[in-house]
Amino acid sequence: MESSHPENRNQWLHIRFTISEMNLIKKAIASSTERKISTYARKLILGQPVILKVRNASTDDFILELNTLKRELSAIGSNFNQVVKNINTFKDSPEGKIWFPLALENQKRLIEKTGVIQEQIQQFARQWLQK
Repeated sequence: MESSHPENRNQWLHIRFTISEMNLIKKAIASSTERKISTYARKLILGQPVILKVRNASTDDFILELNTLKRELSAIGSNFNQVVKNINTFKDSPEGKIWFPLALENQKRLIEKTGVIQEQIQQFARQWLQK
């Protein structure tokens, strides 16, 4: 009678490696999707496929650039919201006139950063479409 439970792994295979061999193995594991040495080794020994990670340096650079722009946009947007709130709060007082030029300055920075993001996205799209 066959059990519906998976078979327990209770058998051991001990292998000794040199430091340099172990470093090569760790490097190979790091370039795969496996997290554990035992899973990686089991798949190799049993002839099962090991999925390798493929990294695209231009995509990585693009994502880093977008994250930087995202943080800058978030800061500018936060400042812009504070300025607009103060304009609305003090719109009939002399203080409102102080906040209005700040709003225009923040709006200009926001538009500039949005343009940079659009250019980065277009540049990435051109690179991607060439492949």
